[in-house]
Amino acid sequence: MSAFRISRLVAMISLSSLLPVFPVATATAAPALMDSLRWGIRSSFNSYTNGPTFVHGGATQPDPGNYTFTFPLKDYSFDATREHTEAQFEGEVVYRKYCNGQDGSDLNVYCDLDLSIKDPKVVIDKEGSYLYATVSSRQYLKNEVYSPNEPVAIGKLATTGGIFAANKAEGTISWEDIPVSLTAEGVKTFSNFYREGGSLDAISFSTHGEGQRLSSDRSNLRAESGEWISPKDYDSARHNLYQHGNKALVAVTGEGLHIVDPQLGDRAQFAAPLATNGVNAFDADHGYFYYTKWDPHTHDGYRQGFSSDLFRVKVTATGFGQEERLGSTNNPIFALAVHHQTGRIVAISVAEKPQSFDIPVDERTAELYIVDPVTGTLSAPLTLPNTSTLLGAAVTDETTAYAPTFFAGFTAPRLLSMDDGSFIYHSLAAPRLKDSDRTLRNILVHINPDDPAHLAEYLPASTSYQGTQVLEGIATDGERIIRWDKNDDAQYSLAESLRYQSGRLTQVRSPQPVDSVVGISGATFDSHGHLVVVDGVHSKLVWINPDTLERLEQEGDSPRDFSIRDGNGLFEVYQDNLLALSDGSFFIPTYRKGIDEKYQLIRLRDESREPLSAETTEEKALNKLKEQQRISLRIAQSTEEEVRNLQRAHIQALKNKNEVEARNVAARLELAINSYNKAKKAYEEIFGRPYTPQFPDMPSIPDNPTPLPHPDDQDSSGLSGGAIAGIVIGVLAIIAAIIGVAQHLGLLARFF
Repeated sequence: MSAFRISRLVAMISLSSLLPVFPVATATAAPALMDSLRWGIRSSFNSYTNGPTFVHGGATQPDPGNYTFTFPLKDYSFDATREHTEAQFEGEVVYRKYCNGQDGSDLNVYCDLDLSIKDPKVVIDKEGSYLYATVSSRQYLKNEVYSPNEPVAIGKLATTGGIFAANKAEGTISWEDIPVSLTAEGVKTFSNFYREGGSLDAISFSTHGEGQRLSSDRSNLRAESGEWISPKDYDSARHNLYQHGNKALVAVTGEGLHIVDPQLGDRAQFAAPLATNGVNAFDADHGYFYYTKWDPHTHDGYRQGFSSDLFRVKVTATGFGQEERLGSTNNPIFALAVHHQTGRIVAISVAEKPQSFDIPVDERTAELYIVDPVTGTLSAPLTLPNTSTLLGAAVTDETTAYAPTFFAGFTAPRLLSMDDGSFIYHSLAAPRLKDSDRTLRNILVHINPDDPAHLAEYLPASTSYQGTQVLEGIATDGERIIRWDKNDDAQYSLAESLRYQSGRLTQVRSPQPVDSVVGISGATFDSHGHLVVVDGVHSKLVWINPDTLERLEQEGDSPRDFSIRDGNGLFEVYQDNLLALSDGSFFIPTYRKGIDEKYQLIRLRDESREPLSAETTEEKALNKLKEQQRISLRIAQSTEEEVRNLQRAHIQALKNKNEVEARNVAARLELAINSYNKAKKAYEEIFGRPYTPQFPDMPSIPDNPTPLPHPDDQDSSGLSGGAIAGIVIGVLAIIAAIIGVAQHLGLLARFF
């Protein structure tokens, strides 16, 4: 191969990293039941009342165990010019409950709850879309009945969050899962049990006819059809979410792992009794999930099943490997994390709480462990400073700074990775100062594994003293930190903004209510770096300025938000944050708050952007490594071929007694031999075996050839000695990059 061909190979290698990634096609939604409305009224209402007393007038309940009612279509119209849709359905659902122990089906019996919802009508229009119904509602425990003479708009429709489809060949349209929020009239319909803006169940309908999505539905986000339903109830397990390529890895405490694909299918499962409070982490670069297990023998109400034993399991795009036990820490592990930039894996263990306070809190040691990402080996423990040393003040013996006194629900300490390579520890501890009445709440601790002299440092700007207010929710983008309380009372639904830089923390906005956002159940930073929170009262995503914590405006005066189905009541239990992927899509926890009260995931996709590849992070790196290994072989072979050709040319020049040509060829040969020796050495480092020459009959090549004078003219390829040297430098740079990728992944021994 000539030097020119080598230069083309270098260019090819450089361009290989720019090849496009092609999207994976998604499945289409299942056909809907034609010419009908499917609506569950409100799942929690059915759960609390044990369902309706009557379903009649054409309405049906197809599945007795599922409170979803079907209302047949009576009339349908669509005006394309006005973008106006009206769909009139018929049927009645009646609730007669709390009848002094008597049967509410007897219409002569007085019932405190007497509610009828009849003949629902869907109106979709750019000026506002609503669900109407004829209602009659005895106001609970009041001697009055709310019974308007005309149908009233009981629910506002968020068509942007619904799924629209049209089948022109069959002449049908369908709307699926349009979120519905209560109007003032809807609140009266339910005797003021719920607040305005709260959720009703989403509606779905289909019909023969025409229709279209409103032009005012400007959001690029679209809801995926269906949902993934957890095997655990919403309030019986914690669910942690991790990005796994274009999929979500769901860790369900006490149950195991699930790989959920973009179409919300359960791709694979791994059974393991994960620790109750979700002490786990995922290393996407190497494809390992790290976790502790729930130990029933230590479930004493404080430790909540925390364990000292650390495990991991291999996670591929389609399944799981075998469980590995990595070892034990000296004390129970309270937090695990994988750094989002460096890939470093750390764990914090804390000595158990004694049965009495006879043991001083400063003798309850806390330790930091570092886990090797390739071998899984645990480092020797690094002792963190005791509580009094950390805080710079004496504390009572009630609690350490590294672990809370007790746990509520499924909350547990969290380690956050920051952009400078360090971590921040959200311990949930509330140590009490001995010389004052102050309790330090919401403290954050800076953890820097690279600086033993400052391994752990208390960040005073994190501390608040507002009574018993605890900001358990937390999210970061590596620099900005958002904390919140999930309270659904607007007065006490607080959020705080902090900024971190170089080991220092600054409070940007003190804990206070967020404008029109109540019951925050999760937060994250999207692919554009914007803060997105889940409003668990109004069932919507809301975009927030992370510094001011004010709602971001979209177009005109409309707040930028996106209604989701089944988002009501998410604030009741701390679950993990929603998951934002780099292609603008989201996996969002929701709450099927009915009879079974299941945790479920829905997905939003950004239609304006290319979807992520199905390859996981590790698979992309492995495929890149394999390509680079192939290229390293070609480089070695190409440089070997160049050496052989020049050797032959040199011999021929000597035979022809052409001294000038012999000197020129010899100089080029020296450069080619240097390039070949470097390429061969790199190949052997990457593959871990000797390079086998292509040409066994080729004269031996010294590792350090004797320098020869450089030619003054060019060879037949048109490249001078300086140009060849430039190619050699380029080849060596690529080889160095190949070795760097291989060493970072630690995968050479696995493949060769």
